[in-house]
Amino acid sequence: MKRTFIILLTLLVLAVFPLAGDVFPPAGDVLPLLAGARAFAQAPARLYDADPWDEITLNEQNGNRVFKVVALTQKERATVARGGPTDKIRIRMSDDPTKQFDLEKRHIASVKYFEAFLLEEANRLIAAKEFDAAYDYLSVLLKNYPRTPGLAEARQKYLFANAADFFRAGRFNEGLGVLEELYRLNPNFKNRAASLALSSVIGAILDRLFQRYVDNDDFHSVHELYSRIQKQYGDAQRLALDRWAAKLSVLAAAKKEEAAKFVANRDYLEAHQAARKMMVIWPDVEGGREFITALENEHPLVIVGVSELAPTYDSRSLRSFASRRAGRLLHRTLVEYEGHGPEGGIYDFPFGTLSRSEDDKTLVFDLAPPTSDAALAINGYDVSRTLLLLADPRSPTYLPVWAQLASSIAVEDVMKVEVRLRRPHVLPEALLQTYIQRSVGNAARSGHFGPYDVAKTAAEEVRFVEVENYQFAGKNQPAIVIERRFQKRRQAKAALLTGDVDILDRIYPADVAELSAAASITVDRYRLPSVHYLEIVGDKPHLKNRTFRRALLMGVNRKVTLEQTLLEGRPQPGCQLISGPFPAGIGSDDPQGYAYNRTILPRAYNPALALVLATLADRELASRAKKREEEPPKRPDLILGYPPHEIARRASLDIAFQLSSVGMHCEVKELPPGDAAARKACDLIYVEAAVWEPVVDARRLLGAAGSLPEANAFIRLALRRLDTAKNWRETRNRLLELHELVYYELPIIPLWQLTDFFAYRDNVRDLERHPVSLYQDIEQWRILSATSAN
Repeated sequence: MKRTFIILLTLLVLAVFPLAGDVFPPAGDVLPLLAGARAFAQAPARLYDADPWDEITLNEQNGNRVFKVVALTQKERATVARGGPTDKIRIRMSDDPTKQFDLEKRHIASVKYFEAFLLEEANRLIAAKEFDAAYDYLSVLLKNYPRTPGLAEARQKYLFANAADFFRAGRFNEGLGVLEELYRLNPNFKNRAASLALSSVIGAILDRLFQRYVDNDDFHSVHELYSRIQKQYGDAQRLALDRWAAKLSVLAAAKKEEAAKFVANRDYLEAHQAARKMMVIWPDVEGGREFITALENEHPLVIVGVSELAPTYDSRSLRSFASRRAGRLLHRTLVEYEGHGPEGGIYDFPFGTLSRSEDDKTLVFDLAPPTSDAALAINGYDVSRTLLLLADPRSPTYLPVWAQLASSIAVEDVMKVEVRLRRPHVLPEALLQTYIQRSVGNAARSGHFGPYDVAKTAAEEVRFVEVENYQFAGKNQPAIVIERRFQKRRQAKAALLTGDVDILDRIYPADVAELSAAASITVDRYRLPSVHYLEIVGDKPHLKNRTFRRALLMGVNRKVTLEQTLLEGRPQPGCQLISGPFPAGIGSDDPQGYAYNRTILPRAYNPALALVLATLADRELASRAKKREEEPPKRPDLILGYPPHEIARRASLDIAFQLSSVGMHCEVKELPPGDAAARKACDLIYVEAAVWEPVVDARRLLGAAGSLPEANAFIRLALRRLDTAKNWRETRNRLLELHELVYYELPIIPLWQLTDFFAYRDNVRDLERHPVSLYQDIEQWRILSATSAN
């Protein structure tokens, strides 16, 4: 019974669904069987998106009919290619895959496979210059059908046509890149239509590309291209390379001749510029290396890329990095800060030796005999006059602390000065960083003992030339110093990497790792970190209110700005948040952090508390105004001024946005160098201070000339106590107390300290390691030509 049921079921299925292996009848009888099949279905917009198909054409006996079928298997393709006449392949109609038939090879005239359609469409797109679409077809073919006949030729034709299209559009770089890929595939490719060899076409594009770079004065790209072509093609492009070597040599020779004329006229600055241009154009010009080496040995020049030109030339400036840097070129002070020791700073008397008595109540200045023009050298009377003016209330250099400390000043034998003190001071030398005032009858070059004079000032560049008969001139000291300003860090980096500048005075903290890894570049840090804070300069009632100042501090996300905006996620030793006005040093055991109170941690960002504190400040001021029967002050819109360089700009933008987000609207304003009016129009100033010696810099920072000097009587008292400290124990304790007072009273808004870095090329030699300021030892520098450095 069960067997009978299975047989009946099988017969029923066969009646409804014929066997897939139906055999084609003899020749001439195939058409009736396929009469119901459609030749083609509508293809999708992109052929490779459709299910693959093949096209079978029957022989003449079957009317040369063409049918679109589901793509044949590899086995079926082998039967078509190598099978006998009666061998069969099974086909399924593309429009109805359920229809299956067995077809003998003898009925087939030809088969056009799916990849042939793709290649055909790719060639059509190439001819139509639809290169993006053609690229997609070729990619599919190379991935899925790499052995397609004619594919290699189509690919090469595509590359050549695409390169020609780039060439016509003036996009020579892209065109060259495409041709280089074609050259890799087939160095012997030849365009049949134009009968042009591939090497000739590449040579023509090279000519246009070289010419464009030369016209744009982009010789860095010229040399990069020259080296790449020489390495990649060698003799295959020797004619083009030799042609351009000759042209560049002619251009460089003209610059060499121009430089020689400048030397003959003693115009050494222009001579350097012409000679450097010569080396940039073609360093292998005949006699070029010898010429520039001689010029740089006899009249060395150094170009320094700076983030900010100096508004004033003051090596003692507390708040201006640029003024401190450039001030050392024009001025030497009586006593100079050289670095830090276990007990405060180390100071040098450049004109001789400075010593202290055992009881610390006597200073002795022994001046060295002059080594140059005696009229320019200083003597004991000059030193005496300078020290007396420091103690004279009528003098612009008056220093009250020194006036209270100095008891008598005596000159012995012209070249020796003895100063007696009323009481010991931990660092009396630190008080004497002042410009020398020439005594009566010796006023030549009064107050100016620097190695350089300003020769020329432009909007983005300042040139300095060496002073004749400078007392401390070094044998190889640069004859000319050029400071060139770069507003953007990427421009400054590019100039250093290409050799357009020799030194960058300060690099963005996040760029330290990149430049440290660059060839021919050395990155070093300055000896002391800079202290960054917001100085309060406005006279608005809210800014004088301590609660509102606390709101300002709590409303600034200092951690994010430091770590993400300035460091960009790349930590640097010494870059950290601070809670007070003094540097914390680089590491916990750094003696330069002697004034920093490490028990006081920086306040954390708290926007909710900032909102509350700002509201409380509004109420406090309103209550005070009500008692005085005055109009309550409105919360001000704040203006945050910042010096014109990228570190300050990016940090200030962050701070303004963060304050505005917590209800203290703030706008930023770039401060032009030396513009006092612009500074007065601000409420807050972004400051990066050089608090190198807190024992004396505390008063400069927080005293009568400092930030918000009327903030608190306790701070004024703490400063007076600091001035009278007799030993280092007292000094340090009073500095720690002062740190704590600043933490609570906030006469400034402390932000962070940064370790500042600079970078220089390897043609600059004998720089002081970890200098206090860039030009600290410029008299010892040696500037080599690029050829000597290599």
